[in-house]
Amino acid sequence: MIFDFVEDDPNFSNKLRETLEFQGDEIRMFPSAESYLLANNIGQSAILFVDIALPGMNGIQLIQIVKEKYPDLKIVVLSALDSDNILFQALKSGAIGYILKSDLEKLPNLTMDILAGGAVITPTLALRVFKSFQVPSEKLDEGFESLTSREKEILTELISGQSMREVAEELDISLHTAQTHTKNIYKKLQVNNRIQLIRRATDLGLE
Repeated sequence: MIFDFVEDDPNFSNKLRETLEFQGDEIRMFPSAESYLLANNIGQSAILFVDIALPGMNGIQLIQIVKEKYPDLKIVVLSALDSDNILFQALKSGAIGYILKSDLEKLPNLTMDILAGGAVITPTLALRVFKSFQVPSEKLDEGFESLTSREKEILTELISGQSMREVAEELDISLHTAQTHTKNIYKKLQVNNRIQLIRRATDLGLE
């Protein structure tokens, strides 16, 4: 698999290479949005990670261009910018996740979640997304009431920003079991990824 990174800081690029240990996978680094758009085989990577503050075209603009051409490409923001405005611009533009550079050590586990079909936001940002979507709820949805006690425990962990592996470790269950429960939660709440799950949870008035 190919993992593309648009990152203009050479020191952080080196840290990325040291952190990621995908044996046999190709990691490609691009110092600007423009250099990425001129590269071969763009849109064919497993995941495109994009910084926001880039020389020339910024990360939000790049996401918009790439998503228009390659709507199925998984794009995740990897940035030092801890801004609600930037976060929501990125999600609105088509990013399926937002990871802070300060959470770099979580990147391998979060990447596995993304490849498994999830969407990720690091815990430091998840609560703000949760609160922003919160609306009054008159009653709990039947989908939530149909969740088992274990599924409700996992739901709480997921909307707090935990990775799938962290959920499994926290609840002392296997990764496969955590993934199976999560698929059941998605089905019962009629969502397809972590972002939609957070929206659904806030619609239900869950905190």
